[in-house]
Amino acid sequence: MATPRDTNALKRAHRALLELARLRSFHGDNLAGDVRTLTEIAAHAVDVERASVWLLDANKTKIVSLDLFERGPARHSTGLELLVADHPAYFRALEEQRLLAAHDAVKDAETREYRDEYLLPLGITSMLDAAVRERGVFAGVICFEHIGPKRRWTTEEEIFACAMADLVSLALESSRRLVTEAALAATERREREIFENTRDAIFLIGVRELGDYVVEALNPAAEAVCKHKSAQLRGASLAATMPAQVAAVVLESVDECARSGVPLTREIATQHPLDRWFDATFVPIRRDDGSVYRVACIARDVTDRVHAEREREALQLQVHRSQKLDALATLAAGVAHDFNNFLMGIIGNANLMLESGQLDGESLERLQQIIDVANRARDLVRQTMTFSRKEHLRRTPLAVAEVVADAVKMLASTLPRGIRVTVDVGVRDAKVLGDATMLHQVLANLLRNAVQAMGDSGELRVGLDVVSVDAEMTKKLAPLRVGRHVRIEVTDTGPGMDAATQARLFEPFFTTKPQGQGMGLGLAVVYGIVREHDGVVIVTSRVGEGTTFRVYVPLLEDATSEVVPATGAPSANPTSSATSVRRVLFVDDQSYVANLGAAMLKRLGCEPVISTDAPQALATFSAAPDAFALVITDYAMPQMNGVELATAIRGIRANVPIVLMSGFDAAFDGERVAKVGIHAILQKPFTLALLQQVLDRALRANESATDGAA
Repeated sequence: MATPRDTNALKRAHRALLELARLRSFHGDNLAGDVRTLTEIAAHAVDVERASVWLLDANKTKIVSLDLFERGPARHSTGLELLVADHPAYFRALEEQRLLAAHDAVKDAETREYRDEYLLPLGITSMLDAAVRERGVFAGVICFEHIGPKRRWTTEEEIFACAMADLVSLALESSRRLVTEAALAATERREREIFENTRDAIFLIGVRELGDYVVEALNPAAEAVCKHKSAQLRGASLAATMPAQVAAVVLESVDECARSGVPLTREIATQHPLDRWFDATFVPIRRDDGSVYRVACIARDVTDRVHAEREREALQLQVHRSQKLDALATLAAGVAHDFNNFLMGIIGNANLMLESGQLDGESLERLQQIIDVANRARDLVRQTMTFSRKEHLRRTPLAVAEVVADAVKMLASTLPRGIRVTVDVGVRDAKVLGDATMLHQVLANLLRNAVQAMGDSGELRVGLDVVSVDAEMTKKLAPLRVGRHVRIEVTDTGPGMDAATQARLFEPFFTTKPQGQGMGLGLAVVYGIVREHDGVVIVTSRVGEGTTFRVYVPLLEDATSEVVPATGAPSANPTSSATSVRRVLFVDDQSYVANLGAAMLKRLGCEPVISTDAPQALATFSAAPDAFALVITDYAMPQMNGVELATAIRGIRANVPIVLMSGFDAAFDGERVAKVGIHAILQKPFTLALLQQVLDRALRANESATDGAA
């Protein structure tokens, strides 16, 4: 039969549970408040001095009070800690059983570990503790602590303690669920913000089964790429939403990602309607069982980077090509200079023999063949000098349209019938400061190459316009400067060229023509002439799509600009000779050239004095400066070059005429020639007639200057 105490305890427990049932609590949004309510109700219901809730920390090394209620002072406190390692029997009992009822807490095997540090100081005699579990795992405890005479806990009180422990578990799980849901919602919100606002295109691709993939969602960036809204494509087959060449790469990548479950990255290039490049990363998304049910494709537009890399590679190629061609040009100039000396000996001596009149018949014919072949070699050397930019330009303001018209007109008579020519001259009055002969050679070479590329049929288009080159364009068209330029375009519909051929196109002696049909100097000459005109020439070509050459030359904004004088260009038909028996100092470090010069001077009625050493020649002149009517000196000599020798000689006798010989004359413009006091430049190899013209002009100029001074 139940005692009055048992009956009262049961009534209090029922009232407490009814009160808790009426509360709108345990939703998880206020765990601390829920626990405070539980401890207060529990303390009054069980009629104990202290009721508390404790939770294990994350490492399960200590237990911390979430709330401790004391009835007497009606006070709540938190934060008290007890180490698990100091109370092993107590915690082992709670892990193994649901309830721990210690009627004599000081002596009970599971609670006496608290005797000295907790029970005796606080006067606790009996304890009723129920384990709090979260998803079946021990997570904490609710404690009922009695102060006063020892107390035996009733069954109803033990049941009540277990019920309260369940309520704590409910509050704890509700709270943690809300925290998890809030964190999940925050994560989803951040993911949604990233999904909606990232500049990368994101495609969510559903995996129905391997090989069957559909579009589930697109972010705004992906919609911009596809030109369709996400709702329009949702549920559509992946292959049907993109061009065939892109679909093949994407489907292969999605399939590999779905099968392997491993992320992968691909570079994808699109064409029409968008000519773009993307770095696409494919990421598998799994179910709880590990199977892949979705693939996320994250595509970053790297078009600007690809263009920048290609521009950088093109610029590096251009710089490398320019450096290589400059090195070849220097080598070509040196070879040309030495070869001109050799030709000087061949052509000069052959002309002397020819003009001697001592040969006839077969010997005369063979000598003429020697001269013809040597002249062809001379022309080849001149082409080499043009490529190496060592050929002196005679610049004047000239209308480029006229040069284009003349070159096309000359080409017309040799064109195959199947080739059609279209000329588009956008500007007829555009002028450049240039050498008409050299620019004509540029056009002739480009037109001839275009015709040869097409064979018997095709279309040749020639264009002329004026373009403005800005700072950005100079990066691609180095060494052009900012400003307006004349642009000449020559386009053919021939077979085109691959990148390897284009990389070597302007190299001297490189040719794609059959053996015997080209020497490989034409485009090297074009390159050299255009560079000498402060311009550039570029080529655009694809195999099977033809070729376009573009020549850029600075526009002459003011056609009245001063014309650069042409020096050292003797008249082709001298009217008279000023030479007589006069002493001439002839200086050249090559003995065969010096001896040939002496022979040619003797033929012209002069008295030659030759020297193969510049310092020695200076000493010879110093010994008798008035004895010489003229000095002819080579430019490139060891110890002292021709300009230095001329300067020293003019320091001894200021009015002596001086002629400078050279295998190339790019270093000599009108201002420098005049400053040094050189009357003419004699380009090697030269003939007897040309030597006579130069001597006549130099002597006349000196006589005129002397008469004027008198």
